[in-house]
Amino acid sequence: MEVEPQRYEPIIRPITFQFFVAPLFGKTTDQNIIDQNLEKLRKFLEVYEEKLRCTKYLAGDYYTLADLHHLPCTHYFVKTSYASLVNSHPRVRAWWEDILSRPAFMKVAENMVSAKN
Repeated sequence: MEVEPQRYEPIIRPITFQFFVAPLFGKTTDQNIIDQNLEKLRKFLEVYEEKLRCTKYLAGDYYTLADLHHLPCTHYFVKTSYASLVNSHPRVRAWWEDILSRPAFMKVAENMVSAKN
């Protein structure tokens, strides 16, 4: 569970901030910040891809808080034009699609709007 707030979220948040939030406040999107973090995220997702080779979910073969903690950041990231990064990792994509299909998350996601929806 600590991986998400300490490693994953600090990489993905600047991307979604630059994509969604900066333009809302009249700021120019800093593509350098996005590019630097996309490269970090690509490497990070390679680790997840390898982990998901052995288990269905991040902490084992059952859905846990470790997976749940990834929902907000990943939800917004896949709404950016960089979502192909998640989709280019087959096991990560399958993990994400599994989470998306859960009725509880579908209900929560209805209220998770973004400026570019």
